[in-house]
Amino acid sequence: MMNNATIVARTDAINDILTAKDALFRVRPDCVSKNGRLLDTLVLSSEELPGDMRIYPNASFWDETDRQIVEDLEEMFRSRISVDGLHECLEPDRIRATILPRVSSVNHIDELLAQGLACFQDLDLVFSFVIPYTESECEHAQIRVSNALLKSAGITLDEAITCAKQNAREDVSLETLSSVISNMTGMPGPADDCLWILSNSSRIYGSGVLLCRDVLQYVADLLGTNKLTILPSSVHEVLCLKDEQMDPASLLEMVTEINATQVIPEDRLTDNVYFLHDGMLEALV
Repeated sequence: MMNNATIVARTDAINDILTAKDALFRVRPDCVSKNGRLLDTLVLSSEELPGDMRIYPNASFWDETDRQIVEDLEEMFRSRISVDGLHECLEPDRIRATILPRVSSVNHIDELLAQGLACFQDLDLVFSFVIPYTESECEHAQIRVSNALLKSAGITLDEAITCAKQNAREDVSLETLSSVISNMTGMPGPADDCLWILSNSSRIYGSGVLLCRDVLQYVADLLGTNKLTILPSSVHEVLCLKDEQMDPASLLEMVTEINATQVIPEDRLTDNVYFLHDGMLEALV
């Protein structure tokens, strides 16, 4: 397995080749938590694509030369700018059936509005929308939903919210921290299943499930609590536990420290703690 410094150096070299070829895209290294593991990925960005494409390099990916990798990336890029494929994704009924919520900090709302993206604020969170373009073991691309796209499809913001909630409900992943540790290490995790990880099946931008209060209520009922504590682990997943298990001030301090030391800036959600009480989501600060 390559270390991060080597991956960054290889990516820089790949971008140098792409620049020399006047290619229409560039790549950057990233990592995500998926299926209980931290995976190195490449994000392909271009003005020709409606959204970024995330690539999951397999074991032999980096064995190729930089120029061979560029050729592979160019082929992926050509396949993703297919007019027919994009047209199918942007059909109104397809949008309704696939649109999903993406959540970020309200600190990003001006940026989202400047880009013309459909979004709305809830507490100190801002929800926008995406449409999956490709979903596979090796790549992941999403189209960001703009106000103009919703208007052209005849879909109101309220309808987009309703559809996004429904679609998110159908792809929920909930597992204990103990099972994740066991899957990662092959060793038994903690016996006390007090902490649960809530996301989607891909573990990519799974924190959008915060939009679904009924899903949060289901977790609360499962844990047997009338007040659920929710920690924003990242934009990819949230952690859930009973309210009485830890002091709120200690939790807030822990979230802030972990965000500052263990979560890359692009994946940070907020330095806050949330509670679900009687079906209502509240923020600690």
